[in-house]
Amino acid sequence: MKNFSPQNSLIIGWSLFLILTIALFSLSDNVFQQKVVSPGRVPEILVEEPTHSWEAEDGTITEPFKVKDGYIYQDKETTDPTKGGKATYQFTITNAGDYIVKATVKAPNGGADSFFVNIDAEPTSPTMIWDIAHTSSFAEKTVSWRGKGSANANGAQFNPKVFTLTAGEHTLIIRGREKNTQLDKISLIYQPVPTPTTTLTPTPTPVPLTGLSWEAEAGIITTPFVIKDGYVYQEKDTSGSGPTKGGKAVYDFQITDAGKYIIKATVKSTSGGANSFFINIDAEPTKNMVWSTKVAKDFVDQEVIIGDNSKAEEYDLTVGSHQLILRGREEKTMIDKIWLERVIEPTPTPTPTPLTGLSWEAETGTIITPFKVKDSYIYQDKETTDPTKGGKAAYTFTITNAGDYIIKTTVKAPSTGSNSFFVNIDGEPTTPTMIWDITKTSGFVERTVSWRGTGSIDKNQFNPKVFTLTAGEHTLIIRGREKNTLLDKISLELYSGTTPTPTPTGTLTPTPTPTPNASSTSITIEVKMAGITSLPNNSSAQQIKFYMTSISGGTGLGSASSPILIDVTPNDEGIFEGTLTLPNTSYLNNYYRIRIKGPKHKQIVWTNKLMPTGGGILDMTDKSLPAGDINSDGVVNSIDLALINTFTTDADEIAATDLNLDNQIDIVDKQLVLNTLSANYDEE
Repeated sequence: MKNFSPQNSLIIGWSLFLILTIALFSLSDNVFQQKVVSPGRVPEILVEEPTHSWEAEDGTITEPFKVKDGYIYQDKETTDPTKGGKATYQFTITNAGDYIVKATVKAPNGGADSFFVNIDAEPTSPTMIWDIAHTSSFAEKTVSWRGKGSANANGAQFNPKVFTLTAGEHTLIIRGREKNTQLDKISLIYQPVPTPTTTLTPTPTPVPLTGLSWEAEAGIITTPFVIKDGYVYQEKDTSGSGPTKGGKAVYDFQITDAGKYIIKATVKSTSGGANSFFINIDAEPTKNMVWSTKVAKDFVDQEVIIGDNSKAEEYDLTVGSHQLILRGREEKTMIDKIWLERVIEPTPTPTPTPLTGLSWEAETGTIITPFKVKDSYIYQDKETTDPTKGGKAAYTFTITNAGDYIIKTTVKAPSTGSNSFFVNIDGEPTTPTMIWDITKTSGFVERTVSWRGTGSIDKNQFNPKVFTLTAGEHTLIIRGREKNTLLDKISLELYSGTTPTPTPTGTLTPTPTPTPNASSTSITIEVKMAGITSLPNNSSAQQIKFYMTSISGGTGLGSASSPILIDVTPNDEGIFEGTLTLPNTSYLNNYYRIRIKGPKHKQIVWTNKLMPTGGGILDMTDKSLPAGDINSDGVVNSIDLALINTFTTDADEIAATDLNLDNQIDIVDKQLVLNTLSANYDEE
């Protein structure tokens, strides 16, 4: 027998340990639960993906993007992605797979709620438009792609947009689209479970678009139509060859509410030889289905009117799938947006049945849209300065005792933008005489109807308005004016006081009103307001104060204490238009000294202005009303400047201090005040 050395003993010991270890692992199937791996699959071992997040201003930023207070934005609209601001962010992916992009954004309104977005290539239009749901402040949103969907946050085809990325370097590219859409923070989020995505592949049968409004380029577009800067047109005239030779744009859609619809579109037709399409629904248009658009130097909204008809073509659509077909006809007729609107047919009201007594619930009358009935009161949700466009409530009643009557009501007028109706008996009310301005209320309260007449918003001329009624049948007519003014109850009462003699409001007596030598006449007045050069985001009517004195010994109109109040509305060029009613034709073709004050502006004077002929235009656009009189004390000073809070999100505060009507308070509003402070104006 051999002797074992210590070295041999150590080797033998380690060998026995190794044998026992192998044996134990061989038995492990019976002792431990074994991990089962599917045949042919290697278990995925993920390295933790680094966080990819950036402040928006940390990327490579190119104009017209601007950096402000930690976010980026651009101050103009660019429907062509290559013309917009550019922000790029380079990053490295460790784990190949699916990713989504989240961002902290502020999208304050329908004209400031989109970007173009892509990874590793320039984004294209309209597929890669990210339409963002409106926000009142910065909020986190996930990037989507419009694709073949519609132009709103809920209509995106790819929502969320999932990006499949390989391991390695990549670049996120964000392009500006609409002005004042603000981007603050960006994050790339790994999706461990792959999310199925729709592949952009041509399909013979178009996918129905979401909703009933579309960007023109979102349809199925066929040559000779071409897409440029977000609109569709053709470069040749095919009017003599028939509809089938023109470009073709197809929009598939679903109707869920059967009824009659009209088509509206945003179009640009620069001449009489470039102002028509062929159009139809559910069939190719014939040569007689010519839509001649109105000639305009810029894009405007128009209704589709076929041939020589005087009103919009109505299409009776059933519930289900439909197809709008647009064919090119004349060259360079451009279409940007297209949508359908339901025709609301008023309920026929032959002769209203007289109501019992002289008091009624508001909803018991004959109610016509846009008035709505809710919780036993009526209201409308839009402003209508033209009485004939407002909601109508009619109450037919019988008077037994002839005499003087006043109207008492229960109303709620929550703000200065929601506190008026038009009112009359036995005739449609007119403006501005028959406007009833209501003192603001915090809830429903009783108020007596008055008429503004030649008075002011705060001091109506006829207060109360007394109606002298004969025995017999009469009709009270109430028309909507300002949105969200609520009417609950109405009653007529015999007037016990002495009928007041109407006198102009204020302490100063204006130039005596002339005895009319002819019927009244109306002209259009045009004014400009500082800081507004195009259609503003807030395009609601504004009110100006107007009065004039003759410089040739004639008769004036209005006074400093009792000016004429005129509602003016902006057009696409930022010019405000309204109607000035003159008592008679003697005012025409005479020269006047005219003073005008805007709602938040200093008064300025024109010293020698010719009043045009009837139906003409009184053009006051050679001067802009200087902005800044926020507290309406007649001057612009440091007090007005201090009232501008660029950090506010309060709707009432924005409405009170937004000078350029962009629905936000920023440095532009402050600069407008500073401009007024630094300039001299004729402002008697």
